Amino acid sequence: MRSRDHQEASRRRSQSMPGGMIAGLAAMLLVATPAAAQVVEPLGALLACRALPDGPQRLACFDRHAAAVATAIDARDLVVTDRAQRAALATREFGRPVGATAPATRSDEAAATAREPIPARIEATIARVAQLPNGRWAIVLDSGARWQQADDRIFARDPRAGMTITITRAALGSYLGKVDGQVAVRLRRVD
Repeated sequence: MRSRDHQEASRRRSQSMPGGMIAGLAAMLLVATPAAAQVVEPLGALLACRALPDGPQRLACFDRHAAAVATAIDARDLVVTDRAQRAALATREFGRPVGATAPATRSDEAAATAREPIPARIEATIARVAQLPNGRWAIVLDSGARWQQADDRIFARDPRAGMTITITRAALGSYLGKVDGQVAVRLRRVD
């Protein structure tokens, strides 16, 4: 009898744990929500002014909340970008490890790009090249992005400034670059 009671108590505990875990997760979300709400609150409040009837009260609401939105933008708590800006940033960040940005240019724009799709390839013009002591090439694009050859493949024609390069994402986080349509070499971004 005792083992049956023990089994019944154990079954009740295991059934109640998921509910307890869900309650705990819900509590954590409630704690995290105010921080997220502080960022969106000024914009939501501004949009809520549309529901007020026409007149001085509506205008006062828009004035008050527009000032709050402007303050949030100035404090960089709220960043507003459009699709074209996010796409340009995704192209500029192409080849960098996730979360890495140029040391001096870290901004909220990079955080906005986290949800943008990363392009599968970019096409650019080579601004400068240099051959390294190991025979590999360092390539600077017209955008300022610096890449370095990661394999020992030899170019049929040495890369030069003004040539076109197409860099494509490859397997396992690697990149392949074709200079003026030549055979692709493995590249890595170094800035």
